Amino acid sequence: MADAVAAEEGADVLAKAILGQAKEEAEKIRQAAQAEADNIIAEAHGRAVERHAAEDREQTDRMRQEMVAELALARFEARQRLLSAREELIEETFAELPRALDALRKDPSYVRILSQLAREAIDALEGDSFVVVVAPEDKAAAGQALREAEAKRREARKIEIETDPGVRGGCVVWQADRRAYYDNSFAAILGREKPRLRPLVAQWLWGTEESWEVS
Repeated sequence: MADAVAAEEGADVLAKAILGQAKEEAEKIRQAAQAEADNIIAEAHGRAVERHAAEDREQTDRMRQEMVAELALARFEARQRLLSAREELIEETFAELPRALDALRKDPSYVRILSQLAREAIDALEGDSFVVVVAPEDKAAAGQALREAEAKRREARKIEIETDPGVRGGCVVWQADRRAYYDNSFAAILGREKPRLRPLVAQWLWGTEESWEVS
């Protein structure tokens, strides 16, 4: 149960960390895609009206049916353009993940995030003695994060901090006897949670499906 909670909360931390500027970009792309969709539909409607005006009255019903079909096809094409733009931005957002997460580590909120990730990893393990491994430049933040986290507990635990240049954000927590560990580094969270992160990122960037549906 603790593992599931840790994975879910850790994934949420990563998803929210990469959405600042991307959310603004999402709205720009959505507006551009919607404008293109509107043009597609307007052009299809214009062509249908022109053909309808040129036809005899006897062919009105047939023309009306053709116009409805063409507009339906135009709306389908417009929606595909919106979907394509949406997926493109999601992939761009994930491609920007390393830069965004490096920036996050310099933000004052990183102490709170590191505290959460360390606590989740520790709670997923057994025992009361642990080693928290972080990047060398994160050692001070980790010390502050763990002091704050442990201050809220009644039972004392022995926690040491070690550094490893291979941990680029987040932490890896070992039982003191090195028999088990929980990897809550940024890279590990992304690797195991990307399938769940994709719909979260999509919803946070674009809102509900109705918000990017062709109008």
